[in-house]
Amino acid sequence: MSITNIVVSLLFLSIFTGCSSSVTTSNEVAIEMCELAKKADIDGMQKYATVEFAKEFQELSTVFKEAKATQKGQKKLAQQVELMKNIDCEATTEIVEHSDGTKRVINRATQQEFTLIEIDGVWRITF
Repeated sequence: MSITNIVVSLLFLSIFTGCSSSVTTSNEVAIEMCELAKKADIDGMQKYATVEFAKEFQELSTVFKEAKATQKGQKKLAQQVELMKNIDCEATTEIVEHSDGTKRVINRATQQEFTLIEIDGVWRITF
């Protein structure tokens, strides 16, 4: 095997491994939502939403953008992020499975409560 083939194989393996580590299970989505909330990453949270629920995030994103437009809003948001940075998302995220296949997620530390539904093999946030 040539050195070129080895390098190409290693690159492929690292790319494949990097792609396979994406958030896929309901537990991973629930914990990721907590992590995103800690950073006030509304756009990051929106990517896990159903189409209907994404509208809620769009409204929230507008509110955050308006708040960031002022020094007072920036300071308050920075304080909130600072307070939340030490939250242990794995320890504080509760998931309750329902008979209809949905999962209710509650995280009192980040004040999140939402439902996860699996759509075409992908877990999404819904009402």
